[in-house]
Amino acid sequence: MDATPNNQVPLIFPCNGKTPRIHRSAWIAPGAVIIGVSADELADQVKFAEKNDLGYPLLSDADAKVCEKYGVWQEKSMYGRKFMGIVRSTYVIDKAGKIAKAWPKVKVTGHAEEVLEFVKGLK
Repeated sequence: MDATPNNQVPLIFPCNGKTPRIHRSAWIAPGAVIIGVSADELADQVKFAEKNDLGYPLLSDADAKVCEKYGVWQEKSMYGRKFMGIVRSTYVIDKAGKIAKAWPKVKVTGHAEEVLEFVKGLK
């Protein structure tokens, strides 16, 4: 992924496009462009975007190729059932297009603030 000129990119991998998200206002930092990636189909993403005011683009990766490259497409289990899905993760891509920091298996509470502080500290 190429970072946009003069911007850091918090790249958010939520579990799916149907779960509650952290609104963009929690992620606002000067020089940051937020992008979300989900393995949901494009039609589901459009419905979700219309229903919720995220304030940032939520991209469809229905074949999970991007998710696999970032290592977030993993086997999960719920109630004894195993399945493939996204492990909620965040990456900050710096101005040079390199991963500046990764947060694997994040918990929502306090995470946006932690990412925001990190992005503010980047030069």
